Amino acid sequence: MASLGAGAAGYPNDSDLAPDRGDLIGRYVVLEEIGRGAVGQVVAAYDPELDRKVALKLMQVRGTQQVSSVRLLREAQAMARLSHPSVITVHDVGTVDDDVFIAMEFVEGGSLREWLRAQPRSWQEIVRMFISAGEGLDAAHRQGIVHRDFKPDNVLVRDDRRACVGDFGLARCDEGAPTTVEIEDLRSTLDTLSVSSASARSRLGMPGMTRTGATMGTPAYMAPEQHLRVTVDHRSDQFAFCVALWEALVGARPFAGTTLGTIALSVTSGQREPFPRDSKVSARVRAALERGLSIDPAQRFPSMAKLLEELRASLRRSGRWSRGSLIMLGMLALLTVATLGGAAMIAAGVISLSDSNAPASASGPALCSRADLQMRGVWDDELRGQAEQAFARAEQPYVRDSFARIAASLDATRDAWVNAHTRACEATRVYGEQSEELLDRRMICLAQRRNEIEAVGAALVSGDPEASEGADKLLATIAPISDCDDSTLLEAGLAAPPKQAREQVERLRASLAELTVMRRTGDPAEAKRLAAALVTQAEDAGYDPVLAEALYAQASLLEAIVGPSEALEVARRAAVTATRSGHRFELVRALTLIAWVEGTGRANFEVGLWLLDQAQAELAALGDPVILVLQVKSDRAAILTMQGEYEAGLRAFEQALEFAEAKLGPEHVRAADLRFNIAASMHYLGHYEQAEQAFRASINVYTALVGAAHPEVAQCHNNLAATLLARGQADEAERHVDRAIEIWETNGVNSQLGGAYGNLAEVSRVRGDHAEALVMFERAYAIKLEVFGPDHPITISAGGAVANAQLQLGRYDEAESRFVDGIARLSEIAGPEHPQVLELRLGLAELAHLRGHEANALAQLDTLQQFAATTGADGRHYLLAATIMQAEIERERGRTQQALAALARAEELFEAGADEQLRTAATNLRAQLEAAQPRR
Repeated sequence: MASLGAGAAGYPNDSDLAPDRGDLIGRYVVLEEIGRGAVGQVVAAYDPELDRKVALKLMQVRGTQQVSSVRLLREAQAMARLSHPSVITVHDVGTVDDDVFIAMEFVEGGSLREWLRAQPRSWQEIVRMFISAGEGLDAAHRQGIVHRDFKPDNVLVRDDRRACVGDFGLARCDEGAPTTVEIEDLRSTLDTLSVSSASARSRLGMPGMTRTGATMGTPAYMAPEQHLRVTVDHRSDQFAFCVALWEALVGARPFAGTTLGTIALSVTSGQREPFPRDSKVSARVRAALERGLSIDPAQRFPSMAKLLEELRASLRRSGRWSRGSLIMLGMLALLTVATLGGAAMIAAGVISLSDSNAPASASGPALCSRADLQMRGVWDDELRGQAEQAFARAEQPYVRDSFARIAASLDATRDAWVNAHTRACEATRVYGEQSEELLDRRMICLAQRRNEIEAVGAALVSGDPEASEGADKLLATIAPISDCDDSTLLEAGLAAPPKQAREQVERLRASLAELTVMRRTGDPAEAKRLAAALVTQAEDAGYDPVLAEALYAQASLLEAIVGPSEALEVARRAAVTATRSGHRFELVRALTLIAWVEGTGRANFEVGLWLLDQAQAELAALGDPVILVLQVKSDRAAILTMQGEYEAGLRAFEQALEFAEAKLGPEHVRAADLRFNIAASMHYLGHYEQAEQAFRASINVYTALVGAAHPEVAQCHNNLAATLLARGQADEAERHVDRAIEIWETNGVNSQLGGAYGNLAEVSRVRGDHAEALVMFERAYAIKLEVFGPDHPITISAGGAVANAQLQLGRYDEAESRFVDGIARLSEIAGPEHPQVLELRLGLAELAHLRGHEANALAQLDTLQQFAATTGADGRHYLLAATIMQAEIERERGRTQQALAALARAEELFEAGADEQLRTAATNLRAQLEAAQPRR
């Protein structure tokens, strides 16, 4: 096997002298050529020392090409300083004789330009991919490195759809100094340099190497300051990024020209082509691009981070589900929160055991004293500082105020990881009291915890508002470090994957941790695509345990954003794969997800409960890991509630809460969520006194957890107000609504104000001020219409509240139109038995009653009662209200016995709890009926 050196150096442009398969370059074995430029080439190679495939970038250095070797070494040094998922990793740099090589991460996938050409892409897909690439540039800028040659050819797209920036050959430290590299006079090259001659087509995105004396960069993407040979800094990369994104979205670059001179003239004079008027690209993206393409760097975004923040905002939907309005969204929150634990369950991982596999020595515990080094680039002082800056840029005061608490929590998790890693190493390497196999299993567990910490840390640094606003939820995705000390749990787990699959499995598991974070901070459609790609990669890896993990992640995501039917088949496959591979952790997760889908999504209650019994049996053999046990308990409570076993469901939720408080602490976010949903369930079931107590407790817990000015505390205030209104306590309810509005408005959370204004309207209605109530109901409706759209049940229900207020003011025709339209549309969307349809029908019956159309009113009530009787507790409130109204109409018609009979049926329903206003109405009606009875 030949060695690449003197006499066999391999001139890159001379195929006779190019390295052959099997040649050695340093310790690397050449496999095949994968790219070629003007004075360099890239080959795939094998690293026998670390048993991995790498990409080697080679340059033949002769005579005048000495400056190129300097650039190549600069590229290696620049990239070696970066550690970021969106930057290609440099492993090694060296020379053989006069030849320079860089050993880099071998990236499976093509260039960004090839990705754009492969198939039609929506503008949202393109923007998301460029955001991923921009994160790599931002990471470089944070290290003081300017790329100076960003373009689609210098970006690779991994198979998992993450963009990676490479080819930092023109990179330099951003020192605020003008570019000093020798450049030819622009006028002398007006018609000599074609844009296409500077384009790269290699698999690594490597451009033709810049020749001595040529302009540094690719002319079509260069900023004005590069063309004018003045100061170049990070804003020059921003300009190139915007040129590339404009080109991807439009199909043509913003500055016309085919030679260096004509392009330079267009760029430096600001002669930009107009953005197509018929483009579907959002105006916010166009505005961001126009700012990024400003001639004056001072007019561009102050950083790539700010540009990326604006692009992310263009993709963010205007409204999203929250704990929302109590009666309807309260139940949804109960069911949704119960599944959150699935994203933070225990999954096996793999880590390099280079430290742990070292032979024991007389150095004692010092042998295992460097675990903290593995946290560099995961969560360290530098990243903490970047996260602090990101939080400081937040608009909301509560986000800025929360950083110290969030960072302290992640610091503690990092420290716990370091301590656990040290203990695991010492138990085998120093004290000899632990087997090699158990050490391996502990390291597998710790590797996944490290992936989870890294994913959360990256989200906090990103500056994404959804990450900073939901930081407590992100922290909850990190499974307990203590699980990695539990020998029972570990011995039931998996051994490390085969040596040849370790690197791929490690990469997959890191991506799965990122997917968990993306579910809470990213776009659902993008998360869905990533999940599918990870399943495909896991299939290719040929290691069933990681395939089971990927399938579970995909199924869980489908259940959350698509629906139970779509999730079920994938979840079943995850269970089969986990069983076949002996992956008991993943089997429990899959069983709980299938149970959830069967029990709550398909109403197969007994099947769901039976599957949870199977999961419970597996948990016992695993040593009852906390998060999995809590998942089973929460899911069981939810299925019982859906089954109609309301008291049993409440007890099960309370048991889950007791467990969460004991194992995770009373202030843990999962305990807080359970407590909130218990309160919502109590209100929903008519247990208003208990609901009031629980909501008051939730205010205290969330205040301690996230601060008194956090939007989630506002939601607790607003829901407490709803419960107080049901108990007839309008004055105190008003104070809590006012507090909720104050918090939301201070933090700019305007989408939640609809529920608050609805409660204020109810306060006015209770006080008899129907005109003010109508104003508030209309205000609430306008907000919900903007947030949810016209056909959402929440919006239709809000329209019904407006109709009820119009009814009280005698505006019967307007009210009737809203009631009829709402019943028709919501029945089509959700079915005629939906609780909000029942409420609208109740309003229509009252309208007929007020108009004196008793027969029509009774017919509406009869229809309502038939549907309500089939819905159990969901329709109990409306069944009770309809029965009382029926009794009232019968009394007015002089049919006292029929009225008494209807009232007796209503009073039987009071045993299950009732609104205080309905109870008062029934009491007053009985008094009237008894007074009308003839005295004996």
